[in-house]
Amino acid sequence: MSTYENNLIPIKKLYTSISKWVDEETCNTCFKTICDEYDSNCKKDLKKNHWENSQVRKLLQVHERLLLTDTMNEDIKNDFSRRYMYPRVITYLRLTCFDQLGQPANWITFNNWLISKKKRAEREKIVNEIQIDNKIKFTEKLYEKYLEIYGVKNSFFNFISNVISVQTREELLMHIEIRTSNETSPTLAEREVTERDKAEYLFKIRNDFTHNTYSQGPVKGLPKKNESEWDFRETFYKGKERFSISTHKNFEEKLKEIVLIGIAEIIKKKSNAECT
Repeated sequence: MSTYENNLIPIKKLYTSISKWVDEETCNTCFKTICDEYDSNCKKDLKKNHWENSQVRKLLQVHERLLLTDTMNEDIKNDFSRRYMYPRVITYLRLTCFDQLGQPANWITFNNWLISKKKRAEREKIVNEIQIDNKIKFTEKLYEKYLEIYGVKNSFFNFISNVISVQTREELLMHIEIRTSNETSPTLAEREVTERDKAEYLFKIRNDFTHNTYSQGPVKGLPKKNESEWDFRETFYKGKERFSISTHKNFEEKLKEIVLIGIAEIIKKKSNAECT
């Protein structure tokens, strides 16, 4: 039985989630194509784990991650610990879908990149350009160059800049409000907040949770004296600049919608490429 036939149920579930943005025929065309590509790769090289880096796995498991966050959302109920912890985990998990969907098709881990025959020309070009004798600093620079191509941050911003449309990106960033001030001149007018500021903050949420076990966010379901569409999230400093962050009350749901739109865009692009 083919990979496509083995995954008809999860593909159908995924289509149900994205049917607002893509038709069923397009969805099926895409999955038949990427499943056939996976099956073909497996036949060519039985020893390699093709599933790990396959597009079919990525799309289906990103959807599984969204379904997990839905389950967590439903499980919050009246338990204070869950209302306190779950929203932060939900936000983090949905943001990790950005870099998964924004990864280049030929993404590869650093250790595999170092020994890959297919990446030899790319790797040797970088090695020849690094004019550093110190072995530790050479290694640091080599890893830095690898990250410029395959790093999580690049994938994350590629999703925001290239996978989703300009309109979708604007709708996402409208759910973040940033106020700035400068501690050296607090009376000066706030500087204009850019799309990059907001996108950087999204990556900060994702990165802080991953590397620092740090997260800030509203506690879900708490009564409020003054009902507002915005929830204060946190204040932090970059140099002498102070950032005060609020997110829209529908922020988490918007993240979910953006991931689903991203999946739909990838499916449409793959299907169109197959039909041309």
